[in-house]
Amino acid sequence: KRICYGISMKVHSITGLLTWFLLSAGQASFAAVDESQGLNTVTQAAPVHLVPITTVSNFRDLGGYANNEGRVTRSGILYRSGEFSRLSRREQPILNGLGISKMVDFRSAEERQRSPTRWHDEATRPDVLLLSIGGSAADWSSALSQQLQHGGFTESELNNTFIDMYANVPLENSAEYAALFDEILANDGAPLLFHCTAGKDRTGIAAALILTALNVSRETIMQDFMATNATVDLER
Repeated sequence: KRICYGISMKVHSITGLLTWFLLSAGQASFAAVDESQGLNTVTQAAPVHLVPITTVSNFRDLGGYANNEGRVTRSGILYRSGEFSRLSRREQPILNGLGISKMVDFRSAEERQRSPTRWHDEATRPDVLLLSIGGSAADWSSALSQQLQHGGFTESELNNTFIDMYANVPLENSAEYAALFDEILANDGAPLLFHCTAGKDRTGIAAALILTALNVSRETIMQDFMATNATVDLER
């Protein structure tokens, strides 16, 4: 709740615009809401739509979520994932089939240099928008890395590190997240993917922001966010 509240308050005007654009009955051509589906076709447990690409971490489709009005986000429009440095050639055709026209990369320049995006088919390579999530996100990542490498921290200290990150990063990087919304709108319904390194924190915040804008319940948003625990190998 705290995560979604902080995001929606900071980018209220952006989320309001996206809500109108995606959920208005007059915007059916922007395939973001599946009018053929209703609450009767959605189970109480939020669906998690994994894309069958194993060499990219946490690759998911944001489709299939019912919002508070009973409408359902359509599949094949917005994707989230980790980085692409390990993408295999054999899975490139699956990626091509998604028709992704825009990729938004939240990683820092150092992360991109360390793990450059691999794309085996230049003809289908999407345009890339670099929106590095920095500030306390970088500080948080560094602090967490130090804690995990050297130990000597209590469970409470580690918990506080995460709390600080989620309380501050969305607000301190609101311009970057707002730019993501602008890009979604400008992409005019063509498939778009946003990602960071593991597709967990920076990407999870972006997904929470988008689903909040679409009037999806906080419970469903948290289910989507926590699905990372089952889809990412945290020890890799």
